[in-house]
Amino acid sequence: MAAYVAEIAWIVSMLLIFSSGFAGFSAGAALFVLASAAVQLVKAVLWLAIVVVILQAVLSWVAPDGPLSGLLNALTFPFLRPLRRVIPPIGGTLDLTPLILIVALQLLLMVPVRWLEAAVMALLR
Repeated sequence: MAAYVAEIAWIVSMLLIFSSGFAGFSAGAALFVLASAAVQLVKAVLWLAIVVVILQAVLSWVAPDGPLSGLLNALTFPFLRPLRRVIPPIGGTLDLTPLILIVALQLLLMVPVRWLEAAVMALLR
């Protein structure tokens, strides 16, 4: 929630700097601010998920019983569990599901999120 409020504040400040101030702040501009903040929040959540999966994968090799492993496992296992049901480990030990999840999250960033950004920009016109 705090990230959403901060994103709205950032977009409003940019809108005020580059537009004519509050006199130019219309309902369409308010809709643009809210929609843009929502898209940026989705992007931030996807990037955070990618970073957490990478950290979990690296720590599972380096320090599987480290202090962060429980937290990272709790954050990533709900996303990795469905993939692990379908894709078995290679050779019994090499788990490729974190890589597949990262690729899927990157595809989400590339296709639907870019489409959402374009749709939000169309609101400004």
